[in-house]
Amino acid sequence: MTTDLFKTSKTSIRQTSKKKLLLISFSDSETSFLVRVAKNLLLSGDWVCSFLILHSLKESDPITHDFDANSIKHLIIRENEFYDEYTTENIQSIVKSIKPSSHLRLSDKMHLRLSDKMHFACRKFKSGSLRHRMVGRLLEVLLFIPWVPLVFTPWFLRTGYRYCVRYFWRRAYERIKQWAMVRHPYLYNRLKHYLRTIQFVWSEIPLISKDRLKIKKASHIDRLKKCIRAAEHFLQDTTPDTLILAKDSAYYTTIVFVEAAKNLGIPSAVIPYDRADSDTLANDRLDHPDHVIKCYASRVTAQMFPSWVYSYSGQSLLLSSPGVVCAIEELNLSPPNPWGYNNSRCDRIFLETDEDRQHFIIGGWPESQLVVIGAPYMDKIDDLKFQRNELRQELCNRHNFDIKKPFVVVSVPPNKLSQRTVEVEFKTYREIVDKWSSAISQYLNCNLIFSLHPLTNKKEIAFIENRGGLILNHPIEELLALADLYVVDCSATTRWARYAGVDVIDYDVYKYNLWFNSKIEGVIHVETYEEFETELFKANLRINNLKLFKPNQSDSNSKMRGRYFERLSKEMDDMVLNKKVNNVI
Repeated sequence: MTTDLFKTSKTSIRQTSKKKLLLISFSDSETSFLVRVAKNLLLSGDWVCSFLILHSLKESDPITHDFDANSIKHLIIRENEFYDEYTTENIQSIVKSIKPSSHLRLSDKMHLRLSDKMHFACRKFKSGSLRHRMVGRLLEVLLFIPWVPLVFTPWFLRTGYRYCVRYFWRRAYERIKQWAMVRHPYLYNRLKHYLRTIQFVWSEIPLISKDRLKIKKASHIDRLKKCIRAAEHFLQDTTPDTLILAKDSAYYTTIVFVEAAKNLGIPSAVIPYDRADSDTLANDRLDHPDHVIKCYASRVTAQMFPSWVYSYSGQSLLLSSPGVVCAIEELNLSPPNPWGYNNSRCDRIFLETDEDRQHFIIGGWPESQLVVIGAPYMDKIDDLKFQRNELRQELCNRHNFDIKKPFVVVSVPPNKLSQRTVEVEFKTYREIVDKWSSAISQYLNCNLIFSLHPLTNKKEIAFIENRGGLILNHPIEELLALADLYVVDCSATTRWARYAGVDVIDYDVYKYNLWFNSKIEGVIHVETYEEFETELFKANLRINNLKLFKPNQSDSNSKMRGRYFERLSKEMDDMVLNKKVNNVI
């Protein structure tokens, strides 16, 4: 009987229409990576893709053109606003108003209740000027509080303080911090050091630390429950067949979407867009009072949950603050190895090579979770490697390049100054691009090709073509297939270049300290402008004596060459099929 039921359900599932895929991104890099995946899956004709973008993205950004051109449904909303919108159970689905290649608009003709329209009005106000944001925040207070019977109660006053005063204080604090970082970096770093010292001393008081741990734990549990509830409501509204993430780690908010998907029986998977190791995560947490195991709260948390502890550079560190760790463990959201990058509770993790799979297995990932399917850049580079000379000649004929000179591809860094809280060498984005391009054109005698990040506006940096180079909109894989040298800023495309056998100069202009890139053979990692100029001078001597192109590929990856998206689609089909069969049984 069970066998017949399995066969029947399997047949009926295969006869259904296109499957729905939901992709969720939390940063610019994740969005640009997942858009590539979505576009290729749409070409197969088996999937309908939609996006949830939980970060700021202007409608004028170049990447939105991909949504328009491919009719990809998408919702762009800030993460905090998303959780506020979808926490309440009786709120109408905002997703129903999402049309292909459109943002949320008040002009959408929907049959909404008054409270829903007020939510839209709040969001419109909050995206305007400071005065409008104040009005929007006040409207939110009035919406979320049963204010008529409680208007004069102390509870109302406390809530008003929470939603108004603390909000404006946070905004003022962030503005002052940004101003100090740019205008007085030395003073900023000294004050930051003193504040951390005070925080360490304050946290050392046992009674205060113990009480704060209880309060923080309860607060984070409430927050995580709210986020999970919001994610469940969103998934119920969109009803995807599969959920795809570009990253999932214990300290990342993706854990709430994975938990919501599990609760609703929706299969989920991670397609990693970047790499890191435990040392990299620990390096970012050194000397931070929330992570160094020194106070009462951190010592107690480390004793209860030793898997969250990692020793690095003479310090014992917690991956997250004690309150967050306790909350995640209380709700059973923790993966087996929290310090493992992309150690996820998803159903599948799609990897590029067998070496990656072995590395993950050694790190404690279950073998059944790991599936090697290759990568799209591998397919592209493999297709073009035998046409390298013809492509170079064609490029020379079209753009008047010198075929005798080496080709250098430069990935122009996007503008991330507003996202960084550490001091960088340059004050403005134009100065970064100007110094970057002038040094390369000065020290390298080559055919210079500039490749822009998908979120970079070409008009903003068009002046770099005066440096003797050319801005090309070709996919980066195609440019790497004919390059002799690749200059980049801490990008996941570094390993793409190494797969193509191209040497890399990795200039950490935004001080991400992703020094694990320096562990890759053929990658030169530099942190200052002076080091950058020195390595460019050395590279000019090397690349003018290069031999024929020899891809850096191993025989272990030969079975993964070609048809990446066919393998990806097949694996996701199997995930959906297995989930539905299990639900029927």
